[in-house]
Amino acid sequence: MTVPSDAKRGKNICFVATIEYSIVVYLVNHIKAMSKLYDITVITNTLDPVKLSELLGSVKVIHIPFERKIFIKKDFTALCGLIRHFRNEKYDAVHSLMPKTGLLVMLAGVICGIPIRIHTFTGQVWATKTGVRRWFLLNMDRVIAILATNIMTDSHSQKLFIVKNKVVSDNKVSVLSHGSICGVDTRKFMRDIASRSLLRRKYFIGKSDIVVLYLGRMTIDKGLLDLAQAYNRIRRDNANVHLMLVGPDEQDLKSKITHICSAYADKIHFVDYTNEPEKYMNCGDILCLPSYREGFGSVIIEAACVGIPSIATRIYGITDAIEDNVTGYLYEVKNIDDLISNILRLVNNSEKRIKMGIAARERVLRLFTKEIVTKEMVSYYNKLLYQQ
Repeated sequence: MTVPSDAKRGKNICFVATIEYSIVVYLVNHIKAMSKLYDITVITNTLDPVKLSELLGSVKVIHIPFERKIFIKKDFTALCGLIRHFRNEKYDAVHSLMPKTGLLVMLAGVICGIPIRIHTFTGQVWATKTGVRRWFLLNMDRVIAILATNIMTDSHSQKLFIVKNKVVSDNKVSVLSHGSICGVDTRKFMRDIASRSLLRRKYFIGKSDIVVLYLGRMTIDKGLLDLAQAYNRIRRDNANVHLMLVGPDEQDLKSKITHICSAYADKIHFVDYTNEPEKYMNCGDILCLPSYREGFGSVIIEAACVGIPSIATRIYGITDAIEDNVTGYLYEVKNIDDLISNILRLVNNSEKRIKMGIAARERVLRLFTKEIVTKEMVSYYNKLLYQQ
């Protein structure tokens, strides 16, 4: 689609996320590309709007102190701030990430008469909940979908999941290309022997040792206690296998994991949040994501781009990121025996690891590069803004 030459002066778009991290990780490339066509504003909870603006290519950045958890008074204040800003700026489109902020943004957008209101679902918190909590969170997503004019998901299987659960109708949901909210930076995520050697020396990991890697938030829903039990059993007969867990420990799981694997605690390597995940992926041999819920599983395609296969649960989102038996293995949620079996299939077969790693990288280059996904995002907005 051809965009009018005066598009940048005529169309204003506002992206809103609860925290700066979501903007930096998911939207940088999209915003840089779209800022060449449109006037872009970003609203988020940031300590340094100027620095974030520079990172995004000098777009306008506004700080609103969103809270991730529910705080009625603070949330109402944030809603009022959004309404004031939306009324002043008269955006053509607003686009939100993360559930609670999505609710506030969609509500403010309706009140202010913003014609295009987009929310991106990147996973459903309620998927693993029960009772009243599940009902509340599920219906919050339904309200977001009602208030929004358009919904996006980061995987086709997630789209099917929310349609099946009557969150939104099928014709209201879009997925960029083959999935992923942002795609993979293939120049960042690539094989790096120097990083591999450096980190292995740092953690006293031998050249022939096998590293099972987890990278992400450390929470119960990520299945890390299942992985700990699996590793404890694997390690008994496989002295060359290490477990590396990279990410912020949000639920004090380190002590629980150490207790489960007490006999082999010296072979478990805990690393806090890193802004260089590609280095740890290079250190690893097998990525493991034993999660109970995921919107897509971006870490899988990032690891794939580095050239390592993945083992993960057979759930919506992840089934888009792994081609079973080709780029990795899928197993049933909480089935620790199957998890162990699949890890050992790769631990004991270096040729299979290498073959799957090559296939995984080739699949990323074909379907999931950042260039592919950003091009789809720009095209998506062009169609929305100029469909009339």
